[in-house]
Amino acid sequence: MEREDNKKGALPKSEVVKLLKHFYGMLTETEDIQVDIYVVESTGKTVKDVDRWHNVYQLKLNSDERYRVLKKFKDKYKILLRALSGDDVDVAHLYDYTASDSKTLRLIEPENVVAFQSILRKITTESFISSSYRKIKRLSGFVIDILLSNGERIQFIVKGQKKVVLKQNSFMFGLVKKDVKIADDDYAAIQVTIDAIYVDTDDNKLLIVKNTGKFEQLFRFYEHYKQAAEEIISELKELEIIEFENESKTMKEFFKYPTLSKRLFQLKENGVFDFFDDDGNLTDNYYRFERKVKDARKMLDDARFDVVEDQTPIKVRILDKKGLSQFITVCQGRIILFSEVGEDALQIGEVKGTVKPVKTIAEHGAQTLIQTVLDKWVSPKPKGKSASK
Repeated sequence: MEREDNKKGALPKSEVVKLLKHFYGMLTETEDIQVDIYVVESTGKTVKDVDRWHNVYQLKLNSDERYRVLKKFKDKYKILLRALSGDDVDVAHLYDYTASDSKTLRLIEPENVVAFQSILRKITTESFISSSYRKIKRLSGFVIDILLSNGERIQFIVKGQKKVVLKQNSFMFGLVKKDVKIADDDYAAIQVTIDAIYVDTDDNKLLIVKNTGKFEQLFRFYEHYKQAAEEIISELKELEIIEFENESKTMKEFFKYPTLSKRLFQLKENGVFDFFDDDGNLTDNYYRFERKVKDARKMLDDARFDVVEDQTPIKVRILDKKGLSQFITVCQGRIILFSEVGEDALQIGEVKGTVKPVKTIAEHGAQTLIQTVLDKWVSPKPKGKSASK
């Protein structure tokens, strides 16, 4: 799958719909389709060996029971297809942070999700403990794995919601006969939802993500964000774009907040840090970055970063964790900035990927209005207090 230059590339929506419709058509032909259902348990371990993050168990269901489960998910799949055909639903790359969470299917290459690769290997190549169900302390989710007669594979992936005990009889009863609703604390609930879909054809291997948050939780994708964030910061340091006043303390505090690593990773994936072309020349991305950083430094009263301007490219000196967070926010374009529009006017714009002008004003009284806009968009509200207090 080719990406566009801005690295937000994804298959066109029409191609995604075509691919999903192809699989739906194949699922209506039940002959020679192999259906298996797996329980994914989190071990709670954070070791480097990703294979130890999850245990996978195959449910021993008879053929009739497996196809009854498949029917439930096929019905949900049909609803998803119908929704995707709406004009207000979009398809984007997973790392496109400008896309709506509620109206976007996100695509990601499976090889970029190491935990999923581990689970897939266990499903396709290993044997499972499944003759009797032991107590599972951390139920992560479920995988409905469907191998079609032509060798293609589709999986419905569901993020589990509770820490439960699986008992053979009650689990089977809850899964097949009661629309997988919880009857008491001994029942494990498989919600008939689709948080992600994996498809494997000769032309495509894709994870199609419907619920980004649950997807990232299930596959512990924050570990991937953290590793990538470390590499990104190392690259920016080597380019002498950033430096730290107290790097060890700053990074220790930074990695306490997985969302910050995710935001930094998204910036990298979207090409924001592509500052040099193949010939070593500064790109338009760099000059946009330089303008944003300089303007934000002037406008933020509580800026925890400094800008060294007597060199090209400029260097941003990060003072602490808050400064690194502000740096990321500036790069995302979430800070109001202003730029001169001739001698007698200023332009104020809220930046979300590109500059969106909202008002052009005369120079007289400009500073008061600028400060008012900044207070509205930048200043945090005190916790536990209303905006009027």
